Amino acid sequence: MAEKPEVFIIDSNALVRPYREFYPFDFAPSFWDALANWSAEDIADPWIIASAMANNYTVITMESGAGSLQKNQPSSNVKLPDICKQFNVKCENLFYLIRALSFKLGV
Repeated sequence: MAEKPEVFIIDSNALVRPYREFYPFDFAPSFWDALANWSAEDIADPWIIASAMANNYTVITMESGAGSLQKNQPSSNVKLPDICKQFNVKCENLFYLIRALSFKLGV
């Protein structure tokens, strides 16, 4: 049986942070064109996790985990990687997605 291709669901942070820190529109227009053609819609974090769990998607975000989740020490600073880890959902950063989809920045 053929292996199913990896499917990604993208947190908006994975696009906003690179725009601000790495790849502004004028610096890398082909990067943004490729993402615009590939991406679908922006959904809130709980829906990202639920969709990833239900469909075996890989979550893409540029957030870093805030640490482990503890029932006796609730945190108001929980990040997507923390929740993904708690629910055994694969979570990677944008650079993983770029490599997995073989994006190349053109001139």
